[in-house]
Amino acid sequence: MLYGSSAVTPNLLQCAEAVVRDCWEYRAGTGS
Repeated sequence: MLYGSSAVTPNLLQCAEAVVRDCWEYRAGTGS
């Protein structure tokens, strides 16, 4: 269980980082 969650966590962090980056780029392109 621990191995599985520790293996999934980096993927979730990577996905979240990609979403945040997309959001920032979208805001920068349309907001300003």
